[in-house]
Amino acid sequence: MKARILIVDDEREFVVSLAEYLRSFQFQVSVLSEPERCNTVLGQAEYDLILLDIRMSGVTGFELLSMIQKTNRHTPVIMISGHASVENIVKAMRFGAVNFYKKPIQLKELVSEIERITSFRHGQAKHIGSARLITHNPQMIEMMRMVEKSAQTSAPVLIIGESGTGKELVANSLHNLSQ
Repeated sequence: MKARILIVDDEREFVVSLAEYLRSFQFQVSVLSEPERCNTVLGQAEYDLILLDIRMSGVTGFELLSMIQKTNRHTPVIMISGHASVENIVKAMRFGAVNFYKKPIQLKELVSEIERITSFRHGQAKHIGSARLITHNPQMIEMMRMVEKSAQTSAPVLIIGESGTGKELVANSLHNLSQ
């Protein structure tokens, strides 16, 4: 089953063309051009990924991202904007976005990222370092995301847990991904 994606953007032409392109890859795409309805829509259906614009009339993407993090915490969000500043990108990541794309979007790159992210949600094989993990567990999926994000930084990482919980697997994965 292909991923269910919600696109939230008040630029109607952009939303329609992006949705059509993603549907050509068999994704199930819903569009929302009235961002103030986002909370209602998310209460009615579950999505594997949300594509969210930053600048919209009535409400900002950051406000919606904050709401999504509170109510649908395990739904990954990719921020999109024609106004990609370092400040906006950093703010998006701090608010919990998994990635940020500047308009016009490189569509092939976006599709690859969507497939990578949604493979977690569908319990498909996921390579982390040299480990191959398969899970439907939201906590494990979140842990995998943190491992990948942490490996991209030079920050030290403290791994704690009881015996047999996978500390060595996480350490090896962090090491392999950071090389």
